[in-house]
Amino acid sequence: MSYLPPTNPPLVVELYAHPWAERAQRQAAYGLFLPDQIADLKSHSAKSHLGVRWYEFDILPAEKTFYAQTYGDLLRECDDPSAGFLRHYINVYVEAFGKFSPELTEWLLEKQEDRRRIPIAPYCYLVDAVEDTEAVVYFRGATSLEQFDQSIEAEQSLRYWSSAHVDHHSEERLKLWRPMLPGSIHADPRTYHPDCYSF
Repeated sequence: MSYLPPTNPPLVVELYAHPWAERAQRQAAYGLFLPDQIADLKSHSAKSHLGVRWYEFDILPAEKTFYAQTYGDLLRECDDPSAGFLRHYINVYVEAFGKFSPELTEWLLEKQEDRRRIPIAPYCYLVDAVEDTEAVVYFRGATSLEQFDQSIEAEQSLRYWSSAHVDHHSEERLKLWRPMLPGSIHADPRTYHPDCYSF
């Protein structure tokens, strides 16, 4: 995408400028603060209003091979500190509003090539400091845990989200929370089930 400044340009933000933005740093990510609600940046109105042009081009097989490692590094989930966010907040949504249909749940967890639509990753963090009920934490990926089994975790998410499993609820796992200590690694027990693993 090439950017042609419109009359009232949106603010372009370097998302990787913050030292804690590890995923954004990996992807050299940018964001836009838009002046109005624009849902589709490829729509005619968005292109006209923002002054952007989109170009389509074919990716050759040799280019896919050449950039395979780089592509894999950008999308790798095991050490991505943000990978577990979606799974965590879907749990929170289901707890508040109810389960999804089995069809929607299976669609969310369906594999596309070698990954699922919703990353099967833990909501995991390193505790830096604790004061009363507040804590400073740094999010971490699955590699910070002793073990993480994606197939077992995907099965647990299916049970939490699907109305086909009416007796399986993620909020029951909240009883497993333990006090946070500085220097410790914590994972939301709704996104991490080591008690189901075979060590």
